[in-house]
Amino acid sequence: MVGIKDMEMPENCLDCPISHEDKIDYYICGKTGKNVYLYANEIHPDCPLIEIVTCKDCVSRDTRTEKDGFAYCSKKGMDTHKEYFCPKGERKDKKI
Repeated sequence: MVGIKDMEMPENCLDCPISHEDKIDYYICGKTGKNVYLYANEIHPDCPLIEIVTCKDCVSRDTRTEKDGFAYCSKKGMDTHKEYFCPKGERKDKKI
């Protein structure tokens, strides 16, 4: 499993920053070794990437309570720092 802090999840394998061109004129995933053109419109089911959302970008952060980088998180039930992250984080500006 790979997580890259503050990187938005790609919408498909072709948009992924860890895919690269092979010597045979097609792109392969840097982690799974799969041909990414087969997944040009989706993410491969074995994709090892996970999205890591920092608190500053999370819907659960109450910015009205922010002080010195800390603010209340409704999912954690406590104040968290804006650079903290957790597996429950959901990006507030997520594309639909």
